[in-house]
Amino acid sequence: VPAYFDEKARSGIMRAAFMSGFRVRRLINEPTAAAFAYGLEKNKEGVFFVYDLGGGTFDVSLLRLTEGVFKVIATGGDPKLGGDDFDYLFAKFIIKKEFNENLDNFSLQEKLKLSKKFKLFKEKFSELDVFFEDLEVNNNFKKIEININDFNQSIIPLIDKTIEISSQLLDEVEFDLEKISGFILVGGSSRIKLITQKLKDSFKTKIFD
Repeated sequence: VPAYFDEKARSGIMRAAFMSGFRVRRLINEPTAAAFAYGLEKNKEGVFFVYDLGGGTFDVSLLRLTEGVFKVIATGGDPKLGGDDFDYLFAKFIIKKEFNENLDNFSLQEKLKLSKKFKLFKEKFSELDVFFEDLEVNNNFKKIEININDFNQSIIPLIDKTIEISSQLLDEVEFDLEKISGFILVGGSSRIKLITQKLKDSFKTKIFD
């Protein structure tokens, strides 16, 4: 369950599970589940920062591990920031560059259609840095070059925003960065290579990816 769930929300989950015929032995916070996925409970102690960038939301959490038990120290994030926003900025950048059109002026249906297409382009960067694709914008057909440099340039503002949110959480709890054992990257969009590099440059700590 989300780390920000209070006891009322957690109780609601338990009741719903019981009514559905499930026997729930324990509810685990999302950041704690991420830490388990990395096997970090095998350590005796440590403090870990969870950077969770999904399709539609961005969540950050600070976990303290003591004798194999995780405790959420603090949470933060932006419920309106996610991978979909990265896709939109990427599409907007390329459409302006190649077609001299402003995606903000398009219909909602066309925005969604193009964003989904650029999501597929983005996923190709796991294997390729440059490739060519056919694209139609306002009945204008082109074969265009899609490259990692344009993608990185288009999304830097959002990456910087996630780093700012991460820094704010650490400032709010007045936690010394040098005491953090590492960053845990969660969510499909956290696999973007530039994010890992930016986090390393900004926080000078180990990245679990």
